[in-house]
Amino acid sequence: MSCDKEGKTLLLHYGELPPGEADAARVHAASCADCRRLLAGLEKAGALLAASDPAAPAGLAAAALERAVTGGQGLLSWLFLDWRRAAVSAAAAVMMVAVFRGAAPEPVPPVASAATIEEGLEDLEYSIYQARMDFSSRDTQDFDYKYADMESRKESV
Repeated sequence: MSCDKEGKTLLLHYGELPPGEADAARVHAASCADCRRLLAGLEKAGALLAASDPAAPAGLAAAALERAVTGGQGLLSWLFLDWRRAAVSAAAAVMMVAVFRGAAPEPVPPVASAATIEEGLEDLEYSIYQARMDFSSRDTQDFDYKYADMESRKESV
């Protein structure tokens, strides 16, 4: 709707405008196509609602309350202590716990940061350097075996 008096038109329909403002709103609605459509739609919706919702028989609420208070079953026992309602409520609660218990997301394992990986590689490279220095006086075959082992560990990190 493009009219800025939509609020006044709604209040006019529901009878909540003072008499002077109601007359001005009626005059405006007669000249504004948007407000006329709004009023017509509200009246049609009200008529459809009134036709589809029959009124409750007179005295139904009073009779139900009187029966609950004076007659055999009390209102509280009818609402809360009936074993069928309690069984259905308990079953619904158990089902909800069962459904939502497995619905929680699994925790994500922490990802190693770049600094942690970099630090691990530096330690490994230093170990390789130390191994070279330690094995420089030993047998070359033993050094090659240890060096290859450390290099494979470096690649796995």
